[in-house]
Formats: sequence, structure tokens, C-alpha cells
Amino acid sequence: MRRLQVRYYLASALTWFATALPMAMTVLYAQSRGFSLTDVGLYAGVFALCTVIFELPSGLLADAVGRKRVALLAEALASVALVVFFFADSLGTLLLYSVLLGASKACGSGALEAWFVDELLAVDAQVDLQPPLALANTVQLLALAGATLLGGLLPTFVHPLLPRGWELVSPLGLPLLAAALMHAVAFLAVLVLVREGSRVVTEGRPRPTKLLASALSLAVKDPVLLAMLLAASCSGVTLMAVETFWQPFFAARLGGGAEASWLFGAVLTGCFVAGTVGSLLAVPVARRMCSRHARVAATFHLLQFIALALLVLQESAAAAAALLWLTYLAMGGAASPARALFNMHVPSAFRSVMLSVLSLATMLGAFIGSFGLGWVADNSSLAATWAVAAVPLLFSCALLLRAGHFSTCGSLRVEGPNPWGSSGCGAIGGRR
Repeated sequence: MRRLQVRYYLASALTWFATALPMAMTVLYAQSRGFSLTDVGLYAGVFALCTVIFELPSGLLADAVGRKRVALLAEALASVALVVFFFADSLGTLLLYSVLLGASKACGSGALEAWFVDELLAVDAQVDLQPPLALANTVQLLALAGATLLGGLLPTFVHPLLPRGWELVSPLGLPLLAAALMHAVAFLAVLVLVREGSRVVTEGRPRPTKLLASALSLAVKDPVLLAMLLAASCSGVTLMAVETFWQPFFAARLGGGAEASWLFGAVLTGCFVAGTVGSLLAVPVARRMCSRHARVAATFHLLQFIALALLVLQESAAAAAALLWLTYLAMGGAASPARALFNMHVPSAFRSVMLSVLSLATMLGAFIGSFGLGWVADNSSLAATWAVAAVPLLFSCALLLRAGHFSTCGSLRVEGPNPWGSSGCGAIGGRR
């Protein structure tokens, strides 16, 4: 099992490292190319919409032809998308980047995790999924932290050292090129480290329509999954606001030129370090709360709401950064208990498509919020934007608690014997 974890953690860490390299600079780079915040909100919305469109097809494809192949496709699309964004000089080109990136996000949303969870259960049918998923989340967040720190340093300290002929490369665009290269490295890592074997051959190739019908039926009929999908949509609104508009919010307090890029990298690195702390905290907190996973996730969502409510009042960059980091700590803490509970209710045969449905629900929330929040940002203030986006977290808390209420032996829907033993509701009912 340890070798399996190492392979998954390394492959996913490289993927997230490549994803995060340009993350602190993307909005600033778009603005440097002459795009407005309304344009930024539009491309974020198109990205969310395209992710929504491609989520179910990519999940069905992963369950039908193999999770590894779809993960490889995700890395290839990401590299192409970043190159398109680097050369974007019109709204059409910017939206093409959104389409490609959305397709990449959809393909990579659950393929590797589905492979990992199934492999864990194959090794030990009684394994508690929350600790290995929490460690996976921790490793991914550390990769995000390192990448955003490096991405912030590239324009300020590395760009001046480039050889002659590279001066035409925009300093803020340098992280985009580095990220495209790292996605190629991640492609090779997935190719070598992920060993899917003959799963598709031995289990057969279920028809996509049958897979989709089964997945949607499960999502509607299982009250735990339905509540968690609705909660994911609510949290998607908040996530979109934070990830899209934190850069201009801090640009007003730190300056937005290439000379200050390292500060943005430091802020975002702190976000992911805080998320790592939250992910690590989730394990002892879950133990303290008797592995009631839904209650643990709801507690962290409530903490995130409080942090955002205080953040919108801040004018100090230091205080705002501390509260932004607290929101990421809360997001990191909520991730693994929510994913563990979700996976506990999903059969192996269509785990990829169900994880795609979960990602789809999150992106639907992001899509709904993106266009309106961009308008609020342009016509009111970024603080007002985040204040509006924080409210859905309260609904998310209520829905998670509802999921915990229904998380009993009778509502579990898994294939084969009970993977958590035969000790009855007491063994499973605690994981709510």
C-alpha cells in the first residue's frame, strides 16, 4: 500500500505543481494584455461552463477506457491551453484558452483519484479512506505552495537573467511557459507511475449510456450524495470568487507590476501552506469528532465563512493575507472528510463518473457565480463581491449536516461486501 501511495502522491503532486505555477499571475497577466475584470470574469465563466460540459463525458470515458488514458489527455490539453493563453491578444483567443483549460480540468478532475481509491480498496477492503486522502491533499497542497512561490519569483528574479532574445517574453508570462513545460513532465510521470493493469479488459466496457444512467440515478436517490452535490455547488460560488479576484484585491494594497510579483507568489504560497495545515488538522479533528466526516467538513466550512466575512472589512494587506490564509486552511480541512464520505457511497464501477459529477456540481456553482460576480467587482467593490460569495457557505454547512444525518448503513450503496467490516451501524454510522 505504501508504494501505491507514493506513486499516486508523486504523480498528483507534479500535476498540481504544473497547475499552480502561473496561478498567482494569471489575472495580472490578462490585465497586462489589456483585458478588463469583466473580461476576466467572462473567461472564468467560460472555463467553468466548459468544465461543466466536459465533466460527464470525461468521467464516462475514464470508467469505460481507463483512468490513466484520460489523465494523460488532461496533461496534454493543459500544455496547449497555456501556450494559447501566453499569446492571447483578443477576447476570442482568451476564450479559446478557457475552453481548452476547461476540457483539461474536466479530464483530470477525478481520474487519478478514482484509480487510487479503487487500488486502496483492492489492497485493504476495510481501509478508512479519509487519512490517505488527507495525506494526498496535503502533498498536493505542498506542491501548490512550492509552485506558486516559484511562479511568483520567476518574473521578478529569473526573467532578468534570461539570455539575449528572451527579452521579448513578458515577465508575467514566464510562469505560463514554465507551467506548459511542467505539464509535459507530469504527462511522463503519469505514463510511468500509474499502473492500471487490465481493469478495463477484465471488467468489460460498460456502455456510456448505462454508466451515465446508473450514476445519475445514484446521485438522485442517495440522499447523502444529493446533499453533498448541492453543498459542492454552494461552495463552488465561494471558491470561484476567491480564486478569481484575490489578485486585484491585493494589487490595490501591494501594487500590481512585475516588480511585486514575488509578493503575490508569497501570498498564494501562504494560502496553500495554510491549506496543508488544514488538511493535516482534518485527521485529528475527525478522530476527535468520532469520524463524523460530514460534521467535520461542515465545521471547516463555517470557519471559512467567518474568515471571509472578516476579510471583506480589511484594508491592511497583512490582516487581509492572514484571513485569506484562514479561508484556505478551512478549505483544506473540509476536503478530505467530504471526499471520503462521498467515495464511501460510490460503487467502483463508475467512481470516475461520480467524481466528475461532484466536480460538475462545484463548477456549476462557479459558473453561476462567475458572470454576476465579475459585474459586482467592476461596479461595486471586490470586498462586496466576496461578501456576496460568502453567503452560500452557510447553505453548504446545512447541506453537509443533512448528509451526515442520512449517512447510515441503510443509505450506503457499495458493491460487494461491506468494506468497513460487519460491525453494523455503529461502525459506519460514526462516519457522518
